[in-house]
Amino acid sequence: MTGTVSGQQPPAQAPIRIRPRRRKIHWRRVVLSVSILFILGLTAVMGYTGMTPGDLVKVVGLGAGWVQSRINPSPPFHGRREVNILVLGADVSFNGTGAARTDTIKIIHVDLKTPRMSILSIPRDTWVAIPGHGHDRINSAYMLGGKEETDRLALAKTVVSDLISEISGRPFNIHHYVRIQTGGFIHIVDALGGVEIDVEKQMDYEDPSQELYIHLKPGRQRLMGEDAMGYVRFRHDAEGDYGRIRRQDLFIHATVAQMKDPRMRSRLPRLIGPMMKMMVTDIDQQDVWALKRIIEKVGIAGIHTMQLPTVPCYKGRASVVEVQDQQAAAQVIGDLLNGPRPTVLVLNGARRGRLAGQVSELLDPQDYNVLPPANTAEVVQESAIYTKDAYRDAAEELAAQLGVSTIETGLPAPQADLQRSTPPTAAITVVLAPGYEPPAHGEEHAEVIHTIE
Repeated sequence: MTGTVSGQQPPAQAPIRIRPRRRKIHWRRVVLSVSILFILGLTAVMGYTGMTPGDLVKVVGLGAGWVQSRINPSPPFHGRREVNILVLGADVSFNGTGAARTDTIKIIHVDLKTPRMSILSIPRDTWVAIPGHGHDRINSAYMLGGKEETDRLALAKTVVSDLISEISGRPFNIHHYVRIQTGGFIHIVDALGGVEIDVEKQMDYEDPSQELYIHLKPGRQRLMGEDAMGYVRFRHDAEGDYGRIRRQDLFIHATVAQMKDPRMRSRLPRLIGPMMKMMVTDIDQQDVWALKRIIEKVGIAGIHTMQLPTVPCYKGRASVVEVQDQQAAAQVIGDLLNGPRPTVLVLNGARRGRLAGQVSELLDPQDYNVLPPANTAEVVQESAIYTKDAYRDAAEELAAQLGVSTIETGLPAPQADLQRSTPPTAAITVVLAPGYEPPAHGEEHAEVIHTIE
């Protein structure tokens, strides 16, 4: 039987698609056009920001580093897990002229795996051994290195590395440096439109030899370049250099927080020129972008600041500071390298006896970075612990140990009556009222904790 099977249809043909003819792309023309636009754009940027051709090379390099980090990403900092960066700030030009003492000395420790970032401030008058020059203040190490920038940096790195190694009992390597010419600071702050700071008190000081004229009134205000420089350099009070370091840390946090404001984006182009003029570093472009990503990830609250504990003393006629409590200094270095313990300040709100000192002695230094105790400016009515949400768990453990039933997370701690130098602001402040009795060693209270928001 021949013929077709009933119900079976011949296979349908697929529709024929006619593809439009592609136009030939003249890549040489495209590259030439983009190049011309790029050059014109950079010329406009130079005119707008005040950059020099040398600054421009740095910017192009940073941009190339960013592109390279996206196209062919490689492990930052050659695959290291941890990186130590020495930051030096001095009023000296990069050609070696001018005073060469580094009055700002900081170590930035970056844990790239966690990630975590900590900043240690070293007081400029810290008495140290300087190879080939005996003993001197640490801020003179850079100057004593000679006329060449590389030699100055090498000696400064050696002195700082030796100091931290001696305190910690293990080798401490400095992998990179950032040298800041602080004269550009004023221009950057002005380009930002100022930085909002709560000036804690009246600040008055004049030194015509340094062209330094500081006259600041207390209160929250926006500081422009000259006044901002005065704020971060002021040290002529009971806190001395420690207060200057504390204010520098506060200013850094305020500036970073302000830079995150979307309204600041229009001002960023004006920062490029001043920033390139005030900074030199051996960190390559890809690693700069890696640091930027870490800062964005940990946030400003995740950047922990601390300072090397020192005490004032005299070496001959020289007024200096030195590390005398080796255990306390080793604990601070441990915080730098391993993550910080909560910083605790105990205030005597009863203003009687050694109440704050007795309670401070009950706290385990392995668990807390205990600051020297102090009195409150006025007598308080109730014992309480003041902290932030980030330290709430630690504050609750401390409250249970000390028998303090109130934790405040939404109010500032009572003002301390500080008549001497103190480290930066505490993460947890314990305020003791009249009638408070410290627990005996080993005794732990199990009272209900009331958190006040």
